[in-house]
Amino acid sequence: MEFISIQKPGGYEQLRFQERATPEPSEGEVLVRNAAVGVNYADCIIRMGLYSSAKKYVGWPITPGFEFAGTVEAVGPGVTRWQVGQRVLGVTRFGGYASHALVREHQLFAIPEGWSFARAAAFPTVHLTAWYALCEVARPRPGYRVLVHTAAGGVGTAALAICRRLGMQALGVVGSSHKVETALAAGASAVVDRSSQDLWAEARRFAPEGFDIILESSGVATLAGSLRALRPTGRLVIFGLASMLPKNGRAVNWLSLAWDYFRFPRFNPLFMLDKNVTIGAFNLSYLFEQHELMQEAMTQLLGWAQEGALPAPPIADFPLRDAAKAQAQLETGRTVGKLVLIP
Repeated sequence: MEFISIQKPGGYEQLRFQERATPEPSEGEVLVRNAAVGVNYADCIIRMGLYSSAKKYVGWPITPGFEFAGTVEAVGPGVTRWQVGQRVLGVTRFGGYASHALVREHQLFAIPEGWSFARAAAFPTVHLTAWYALCEVARPRPGYRVLVHTAAGGVGTAALAICRRLGMQALGVVGSSHKVETALAAGASAVVDRSSQDLWAEARRFAPEGFDIILESSGVATLAGSLRALRPTGRLVIFGLASMLPKNGRAVNWLSLAWDYFRFPRFNPLFMLDKNVTIGAFNLSYLFEQHELMQEAMTQLLGWAQEGALPAPPIADFPLRDAAKAQAQLETGRTVGKLVLIP
């Protein structure tokens, strides 16, 4: 099998294409020959050495990647859900950047009729992240006003589509004009282009009384403003800190990171009590033990997708060998939708 290995933290040069023997499935395991593998910004953070659960569960060397789609190649003893030849998409806590995935059978789901492997591989991580942020942490209601940062990316477009499906009005925030149409097509009621508009003035215009839910993934650049933009009973959900991390393959600047940490808003419980707001945060990789929750989420998400409520995002593909090029493209901040690797 072919795979990408990271031996130590660093730049794109650490993403090394390697080969080894293809493993055999053990009890309860399924071997999938991958046709496409999803790329996420979290994979870049793993390469930088800043992803805490990667250190906890794997260490170095590590193969990044949380999602894949392909064909069942072999099944281990005791597997009852899957047969050789079935088209499946799946999730894995690391190890996705490879020609094969070896996972437990509950980590796989049938690919909906008519979907390409690329669309299937691009689906799980961003939609699970958006679903957990909205449906588990924020507890949405029809009519809520929602602010979605980085709205043209994978999680952003998934969140906008879910907001529309649940009857909420979402304001998408993008960083350049070419991303506006992507956010609108995904389900935004309106879009703010930070490169030419005043974000918080437009936010006040969209939600004069404040937002019921804000999905925050930018970090120190917007966190304080997001907190101020909540209405009483509003919920701020944090799942990323992208603005605090290096771009273009550069090494981590610990002095800059320390300065951003110093500028980080302090979430004083007295302030939260006085303003009647809730702040939540999560890392999806810690939820893999929650089998029932994963099944519930994916069943609902795939059902919504088959209704047509979760449209396919724009997808760009790269050969597996070019994982470094894919991550470099993702870190430019100019991409929309999702990137996938093709083994």
